[in-house]
Amino acid sequence: PGHLMDNVISVSEELLRLSADVDHQPYIVRRGILPGLVGFLDHPVDAVVQNAMDALRNLSSHRDNHVLMCKEPLLVPSVWAAFLTARNSEAVRRAAAEVLAHLFEAMLELYGDNIPEAARFPELEEYMEARGVDLRSRRERFFEKKRLVQLDSPLQETRRYVLLSVHGIARQDVQNSVGRVLLSIKGVISFHFNVDEGYIKIFCRCST
Repeated sequence: PGHLMDNVISVSEELLRLSADVDHQPYIVRRGILPGLVGFLDHPVDAVVQNAMDALRNLSSHRDNHVLMCKEPLLVPSVWAAFLTARNSEAVRRAAAEVLAHLFEAMLELYGDNIPEAARFPELEEYMEARGVDLRSRRERFFEKKRLVQLDSPLQETRRYVLLSVHGIARQDVQNSVGRVLLSIKGVISFHFNVDEGYIKIFCRCST
């Protein structure tokens, strides 16, 4: 067990080292590193959690990665959970907040008013404001810009929910695979699995 734990720590350290290479950050994300980093956020060893969150912070600092990171199943909810979990160290919480700050406009663009954890935005905004980052103004500017664009557009963008009946997808790995397929479809914004009732609730643009 000790040897396996040492291996996990070594892997997390190597992922952190790789994520620090700015020129290769987009390549790393496209090579499928994100699911492993997200999985490490629930690890019982604090050093593994810290390394994973620091790696996500590095990768989220590159603008080319923003949309892919927001679309990665469980990444945004897991980072939010890490930020809101009091037992996490201040270093982990700050790194999580910085990931969310980096991805802020991409989350707004993808999810709009249906953004995950929207009710907790004031907490994140206050936390980052105390550290010199004004997310509240960024959010206001974003929605004002979207409003003006829609006013100028002859076709107002509309969105809808679609229910897809499914069965036998209780396994998390299957949900992750299905989630990646859904988010690869142009116009799909987000989705929610209801395993007990056997359907997926998909939020998408009406043209999808």
